[in-house]
Amino acid sequence: MRKEQAKMERSLKLPEDEELLKMKKSWGERLSEKAEKRGFKLGEREGERRGEREGELRGASRAKRETLLAQMREKFGPLPRGVAVKVSAIGHPRRLDALLRRVVTAPSLHEMGLR
Repeated sequence: MRKEQAKMERSLKLPEDEELLKMKKSWGERLSEKAEKRGFKLGEREGERRGEREGELRGASRAKRETLLAQMREKFGPLPRGVAVKVSAIGHPRRLDALLRRVVTAPSLHEMGLR
């Protein structure tokens, strides 16, 4: 008798339990999807910010290189190709700033330290 009663109780609870599991799973999946979307949005924003910063730094470095080359041409005349290549390869803004200050006082291209 007990076995039959237990079997009957299990059969009565099973559909309800399955429905509950479906609801829990659906709710959990929805939360997971929302969290994933938020994560993507946050990652996207951070990527955009990084990209903007990197782009600004690259643009500033490019402008400094162009200014340095123009100032050196104005002061020292036509530049040897090697010097222009070296300046074009400088990526660090502080190095470019130092060279921009140096071009003002350097008496020769040799004193610039780029030959």
